[in-house]
Amino acid sequence: MFNVIKKHKVFSMTVIILGIILLCVSCQKGNASGNIDDIGLEPPIDGLSWGMTMEEAANALGVDKSAMEQISTSNGRKIFALLYDKEIMGQKPKSIQLTFTEPYEYKDKTMPQALVGITINYTIDKYDAILKKMKEQYGEPIQLTGDGAVWGSRERRAEFIGTEQFNIARDLNLAVNRIDKDALTASLNEQLKSNIDTGISGPPQTSNNDNPFADRINTITLRKMESSNETLLISEAGFALYIKQARELLDD
Repeated sequence: MFNVIKKHKVFSMTVIILGIILLCVSCQKGNASGNIDDIGLEPPIDGLSWGMTMEEAANALGVDKSAMEQISTSNGRKIFALLYDKEIMGQKPKSIQLTFTEPYEYKDKTMPQALVGITINYTIDKYDAILKKMKEQYGEPIQLTGDGAVWGSRERRAEFIGTEQFNIARDLNLAVNRIDKDALTASLNEQLKSNIDTGISGPPQTSNNDNPFADRINTITLRKMESSNETLLISEAGFALYIKQARELLDD
């Protein structure tokens, strides 16, 4: 009887240990795909996470930071180009462009440099192969036209509309872009009205003028650029990242 109890205890301890190991593995996997939970879509390049610094992104890609050449600066964001010799979506690109915000102050807190945008340049003949890979990874696009496709986390917009997080996130967007709030809102509302009136195709737009960013929490766009013989894979998660930062501010 004693041996049976002892064996039962050993078995129970083994099960508990195995459970802890599996939980740790699960947590690690969860962290690896944390961008999906936090933002809605992970970047289209393995190893990259939204919010990485330039140095972290270079390390993740296995390149030297000095290999990234700054090509432009706009509204508090710097864009770096990188010739890349590895496959992305099963095809070797001509180059990639990474967009980072610069560190900026918000309510006595310093927001770090952060990766918020990726553009991958391929030749035009790669379009169909990349479209197939994108569907395998992200599912069917929310919009498909003759010269492009758009994936997005549109279904999550209700989570942010009318909340304190959304308002703070909008302020963060204005802070990092260093532009006038009224001018930005007016510009976006004019663009929204124009798109509705003319039926212009493109990534989905919100019909709520008070929340002009709501439909574009995070998008990935594949475009066929016939004139330049290029296929562009554009991934943007800037505003989604600001929302994530806003939540962290509220939790402090």
